[in-house]
Amino acid sequence: MKTISTGRQPLPLIVVASILSLSLVVNLPGLAVTPMLAQLKVIFPDSTQFEEQLLSLIPNLVIVPFLIISGRLSTTRHKIGVVVAALVLFTASTVAYFFSRSMWGLIIISIFLGAGAGLLIPFSTGLLSDTFSGEGLTRQMGLQSGISNLTLVVATFVVGLLASRDWHLPFVVYLVALVPLAMTPLLKRIPRDELYPAEMASGNKGEQLQRISPLRYSKTWGVIAVYFAITYLTMIVTLFCPYLIEKHDWGDALSGTVSSVYFLFVFIPGFILPWILRRMRGLSMIVASAMIFVGLGGIALLPERWMLITGAGLCGLGYGIFQPFLYDKATRILPAGSDSTRTLAIVLVANYLAIVLTPEIVDGCRALLHGGTGTFAFALNAVLSAVLVAVSVIWRGKYAFCVDSSYYNK
Repeated sequence: MKTISTGRQPLPLIVVASILSLSLVVNLPGLAVTPMLAQLKVIFPDSTQFEEQLLSLIPNLVIVPFLIISGRLSTTRHKIGVVVAALVLFTASTVAYFFSRSMWGLIIISIFLGAGAGLLIPFSTGLLSDTFSGEGLTRQMGLQSGISNLTLVVATFVVGLLASRDWHLPFVVYLVALVPLAMTPLLKRIPRDELYPAEMASGNKGEQLQRISPLRYSKTWGVIAVYFAITYLTMIVTLFCPYLIEKHDWGDALSGTVSSVYFLFVFIPGFILPWILRRMRGLSMIVASAMIFVGLGGIALLPERWMLITGAGLCGLGYGIFQPFLYDKATRILPAGSDSTRTLAIVLVANYLAIVLTPEIVDGCRALLHGGTGTFAFALNAVLSAVLVAVSVIWRGKYAFCVDSSYYNK
């Protein structure tokens, strides 16, 4: 059977595939509801605007506390059990959607879906950190990011096709969780000393490793801050382009195209991340920041169809370089032998908080600065992304931005 070099103990290809299959689920919560938000008032005429907004936001809201819970559970002897329970809960919630006949039924089901996703998400990267190191880990983090975002591209397309036929059908995309669920028995083949490093350590050393808190490290806060920033800056492409397109009466199809281009370009760097880091070295995060700035600035200054697509692609590329790089950085924060899943869980909170808070931040700044409804969000974030470029230049030697020799001296 073919094995994969990990920088530690070689793993069978099928075991690595089972770990990567968890990535199929991580970006999906909330997706199936988005294309039919405009139809909800027709489907449920008695529903309020608050209920409609809650339905689209609740999975990501629930994910946040369950990420923390998952990080805590990752220090126990039941990692594989938590993964299985999370996938079962996610799949059961998906099936329940097909039987729901009310808005509050959908909201309650979405709470359980978000809980399942929150429990699972840290393990999609944490298990890679447990089993890989060095360039192998960097490559796998890139693949994980690429797979999760490619799944989102395909799912967005499928949901768009199904939403016009029956409002229940878009929830079919969540059944992709059956793939990693079927492969979970293979996770038991991960060497126990890698799956539970603190448990296998001897005497007090193991107990000490288990008590280490990632939040004691300033590096953790740096990675969290950068991850929050890049998610907030680029999420407006998918959240605010539809309003800009509607204002110019360019048609709903363009909204889907812009979102698909963004997620397509997010996933591309994930498959070639080590190559990118070797070529651009210390300039990697500066270039990624500049791509986000140019993309947002272009849309703000020239809100034309082609610029929306081009800007979405540039923002996607910048985010696509940052995301797996920050995952990799998060796994290196704690000392060797510690459970890095806890760190990843804490860092991932930044991503989902940014998704939830982006509309509130933009609307708050709009009210404060008396901005308009057109390109204000893009102009605001273009200015903020210019700050990110400056920070990435000034602090290029800091942990969250630094591409040191370990990434390219192979």
